[in-house]
Amino acid sequence: MTDSSFLITTPRASIFSIRPTKNGQRKTVCGFTLIEVLVVSAITALLAGLLVTNFSRTRSALPRFSAELVSATRQAQSLAISGVLHEDTHRCGYGVAFLSDRYIIFAGPDATRGCGGDNFRYDVGEPIVAKGPVPEGLVMTAPADAYFQPPLPTTYLNGAVGAGSLEITLRETRASCPSSGCRTIIIDESGHVQVSQ
Repeated sequence: MTDSSFLITTPRASIFSIRPTKNGQRKTVCGFTLIEVLVVSAITALLAGLLVTNFSRTRSALPRFSAELVSATRQAQSLAISGVLHEDTHRCGYGVAFLSDRYIIFAGPDATRGCGGDNFRYDVGEPIVAKGPVPEGLVMTAPADAYFQPPLPTTYLNGAVGAGSLEITLRETRASCPSSGCRTIIIDESGHVQVSQ
């Protein structure tokens, strides 16, 4: 037979603690220590912060990049209307090429050599005015071109005049269209540019 006074017990981690009261009786108190609460709160705040910044970065990239594409298209129109020299040369026009990984604002061929042979599309080697990458987390339909020939400017969509409209769709990598994770930039034959969801 064993005497209970000789039993050795090891303490166990528990949220319960037994404390003696003034009259000598035992009272069970349950709860967490302040340190435990602070550690759990800090870990939760850190995880929430990482999740929110990653989520908001992807969400804000879509409207920001769609606005950037509209701005690039309007810049090409403005360059064509104003007849700006590029590399000290008059150009047949200016356009925007929408590729799968970037967009390029390009200058058309040298106008002093004639514009009759221009295909009104971006060709490798044509002078680049500006360019920008498609942000990570977004996908753009490609390829497509919008070209503006002065003086009106005449609008060529994928190399053709009077082609109706050109639609460039941007979507978040995990989104399927139509949804809030999609934007469509529409350029019509008159050169009007708009964004729709």
